[in-house]
Amino acid sequence: MLGAVLIGVAGARVSAQLGGAHVPSAEPARGAQEPKQAAAPRDAKLEELVREVASNADRLWARDFRRRGKPYTALESVLIDTPDKADCGPGITLGRPDCFGTNKAFFDLSFQQALETKYPGEAEGARAFAVAHEVGHHVQRVLGLDKKVEELLAEKPVASHWIEVHLELQADCLAGVWTRRTDQKHLNVPTQIEASIRKTSEAGTERRLVERSGETFTYAIPRRRIYWFAQGYAHGEVDDCDTFAP
Repeated sequence: MLGAVLIGVAGARVSAQLGGAHVPSAEPARGAQEPKQAAAPRDAKLEELVREVASNADRLWARDFRRRGKPYTALESVLIDTPDKADCGPGITLGRPDCFGTNKAFFDLSFQQALETKYPGEAEGARAFAVAHEVGHHVQRVLGLDKKVEELLAEKPVASHWIEVHLELQADCLAGVWTRRTDQKHLNVPTQIEASIRKTSEAGTERRLVERSGETFTYAIPRRRIYWFAQGYAHGEVDDCDTFAP
């Protein structure tokens, strides 16, 4: 069922929809990048939070795949100060066969710091959500969804925007699954989720439009992101994360 929903559906249904499907209007998930600037000193507490959430989510997904009798590859956390085109992330990197199936998950510390700067003392939930979202992309790679999408785009490159947005929304849904099932509830309080999603959306969009840094976080409108997070959170089941369904 897991493969059918996240790979079979992403193949059969997406292929069916690409032949004249309407592409929803939303900001793309990846933009142009500026040259790297000198990195500021890293925040040890921020790094600790990123590693804690990533490790917790990785263990949860390992248990979930084992329960389903599916192979799972543990992620390797890579903390970066600024996204670079040479990296296989953050997010799903299309057009890079060398990145297919990589177990490296890239966590952008500059985006994490931007959240704390914009929302001092109120950003922990948003930062945890951003990490869980990135781990969701790792789950997509484990399932081979990155390669499947690349094959579809070779046939219909005009649909890249639509597909990228739905990959991002699916990562939001997978973050919802983690939030529902994690034993570390302090990492993301459910009652604060909507505010967390709105914070990450606002900070990510502002950063891309003003600084044009190429941040890869989801730029779908907040209500769509909240909807898909809620889908994953409702029952804590990955099968509910079929963002490609008609």
